[in-house]
Parts: sequence; structure tokens; C-alpha cells
Amino acid sequence: MKHRLKNEHGLSLVELLAVFVILGILSTIAYTVIFSGYKAYDRINVESDLRDEADIIMAELISDLYTLKESEIANTPTSSQPFFELKNGKKIGFDGGKVLLKAKTTNSLHSGKIKLHDDSKIMEEDEGLFHIYLTLEWDNGDRIQTLTTESVVSILKDQ
Repeated sequence: MKHRLKNEHGLSLVELLAVFVILGILSTIAYTVIFSGYKAYDRINVESDLRDEADIIMAELISDLYTLKESEIANTPTSSQPFFELKNGKKIGFDGGKVLLKAKTTNSLHSGKIKLHDDSKIMEEDEGLFHIYLTLEWDNGDRIQTLTTESVVSILKDQ
């Protein structure tokens, strides 16, 4: 029995400190990898939400504009008026933070964090050819992220 106590070996203070330093370094690296992965996941989710909303809005706008005839238009978009004003009094385009369509306002923008940005506009590039710039903004209070999509559409000439 006494023999066992004489051969008892333990860790020295230097060995114990080395273990703690290595564990600290490894835990810092693991925390950094996990935290950066979470931030990337969050950013990708926001980009995906913005892209989904932009796709819906652009599809609705283009659908209305492809069937729009030149004879139905009272006023074309300008820099201060980013919408088509139709002879029947309706508007197609952007106004007051809303997307306006022939029949109604858009079904998209259902998220309270995603809003139509003031940079959204429709500009005439050539006679009957219009460039749509759609900018959406995601704001959760501490971070703002925007997405801009562009499309070109032509109006039917019926005269």
C-alpha cells in the first residue's frame, strides 16, 4: 500500500496552464466559426426574402405593362412621378411607398421589415421602352440591407 503512494504522479502547474491555454484558444476559434456561420445564415435569409419580394413585384408589374397599350396611357413616368397614369384614372408603378397595379396594389410586401425604397422608379429609355428600377429595403432596427433589381419592358403600340 505504501508503495502506491510513493509512485503517485500528478500534473505540474505548467502542464495544467498549458491545457487551459490550449482549451481557451480552441474555444475562441469554435465560437468565432459558429458566430460567423450564424451571421452568414441570417444575411442569406434576408437576401432570400428580399429577392422573393422583388420577384413577385417585378412579375406583377411586368404582367401589367406587357398588356398595356399606348392608347390607354395619359402620362408616362417622370423622375418626380414614377408611375404610368392611365386614362381611366388608375396608376401603374410606384407611389407613396406602394406598388400600384391596374387592378390593385401589389400582394407582396407582406413583411413589416421590407419596404419599397424611394429609389424605385420607371424611366423611359426610348420611345415605348421603359426601364424599371425596383429597390427594396430590409430594416430590423440595427441593420439596413437593400436589393435593387432592374428590368426593361416595352409598351404595345396600337395606333
